[in-house]
Amino acid sequence: MKKIILLATNGNKIFCLAWLRIGKDIYGSLTHHNVKMHRSYHKDGNTHWKDEKYNSKIENNTFNINGYSETEKATPLDHFKGRFSFLNAGARLDKDCFTNVIEYSGKKTDKLILFDTRVITGKQKFVNIYFDLIEFNSYKYLNDCIKEKNRIADRENFASDIHCFFEFKPWVVVTLLYKK
Repeated sequence: MKKIILLATNGNKIFCLAWLRIGKDIYGSLTHHNVKMHRSYHKDGNTHWKDEKYNSKIENNTFNINGYSETEKATPLDHFKGRFSFLNAGARLDKDCFTNVIEYSGKKTDKLILFDTRVITGKQKFVNIYFDLIEFNSYKYLNDCIKEKNRIADRENFASDIHCFFEFKPWVVVTLLYKK
């Protein structure tokens, strides 16, 4: 089992923003704020997305969002071809977002990405996160993925940080898009 962890820092704290774990199955999760969700892609081709009930504060009012779960059938992992958009989300990273987070423990992992939120400009600090799965040894799908993310970045006037991991099967591409 191998793991990629995406961390964020504001210069004072470091916390886990998202992670991806690859073994016989693939699991990923956003761990930002009070979000409790995960996505899985199983060896047999079943994909599962679950968003558990969580609390979120907006303007001093607490509200509950009920959980959501969905299962779909895809290609079994042993026969994975092409590209699969595994986990995509946006995350707000303003100063107040660092008050209720669990700081990163420094636990050893296979791959680590550290994103410094101080590079984001604008009134609100926001990052779009993409975890894409790419067919092993397919530079065509890798190139298509990178081109697509750069087109989005150019259209929105965003910076793009693209991280490719070739030691995984399928390959993993992690992209961060944010206001430059």
